[in-house]
Amino acid sequence: MASSSAIIERVSNNTETSNATPVAITTFGTENDRGYQVWAQIIGISTGSTLGGGYVLAASFKNVGGSLTKVGTLTVIAEHEDDSDWNTDIIQSGTNIQVLVAGDTSQTVDWTSFVQILTTIGIT
Repeated sequence: MASSSAIIERVSNNTETSNATPVAITTFGTENDRGYQVWAQIIGISTGSTLGGGYVLAASFKNVGGSLTKVGTLTVIAEHEDDSDWNTDIIQSGTNIQVLVAGDTSQTVDWTSFVQILTTIGIT
């Protein structure tokens, strides 16, 4: 019978956006021949606390021989926002996985994320 083990990492980060350009709030590297499940909880609040948003996202990735790809599509579990132009995403960038946030034009938004990454550690 095959068996495998896993590592769970938890990361919390903060960043600020001042326009609609996506910014990586969390970036982490991957290793060859491993699978990744990423859960991200994200909250944003605009300067003056006039607008807010909360998000829960999930995505899966695999790194096969140094080539990282997303498995399926992003799942948006919850999206509660005052400004529908705000965006969040989990993407692949080279062999890194990034959690992205973006506000809106002429808005300063303070973002906080809590990200959990489940990583497979080989099959024996």
